[in-house]
Amino acid sequence: MKKLSLILFMSFFSFISINLKAQFTQQQAINLVLNQILDQELNKIDVYISQAPVSNQTTISLWDNTSVNLLYANNWICFVDDWPFANWAHQCRYIIIDAASGNYQIQNKKFYPFDLETSYTSISQLPRPIITSLPPQPDIVTNKAEPNANLYAIIINGYPDTRIRKEIVYDILRDEGII
Repeated sequence: MKKLSLILFMSFFSFISINLKAQFTQQQAINLVLNQILDQELNKIDVYISQAPVSNQTTISLWDNTSVNLLYANNWICFVDDWPFANWAHQCRYIIIDAASGNYQIQNKKFYPFDLETSYTSISQLPRPIITSLPPQPDIVTNKAEPNANLYAIIINGYPDTRIRKEIVYDILRDEGII
């Protein structure tokens, strides 16, 4: 009986030891993504990682009401913004990493995760432009054309989203000093 108890104890201890060694940490996931998967692209993308492994879920929700399928029991999720300075509905990727083994798969999508600001940490980001306000210069003379009811502007935008069209028109009107 003592032998059986000892064998069971040793088996259980070995099982726990093996599982502890098999855990893929967040730092290992970061190293995998930055140093192997995306190494040659870091000068043109932003990369984020989930703050904790995502478990007990089969998907994560994206801003456009689509989802990313989670493939493993415990998942490190890396979100890659392929066009960091563009408005949305553009190319992005999700790298789903198995938190047990480090195996991964990449899924292409068009939107960021719903909880990007609260559940993800930036691990590589392009430098942001420095915005400086220019002092007013009252001596500058701007020549604006007189309104002419016979002149029109045509704005061509191939994107079907009304929000984007309104944003473009707003930017033009603001830049022209009309609003």
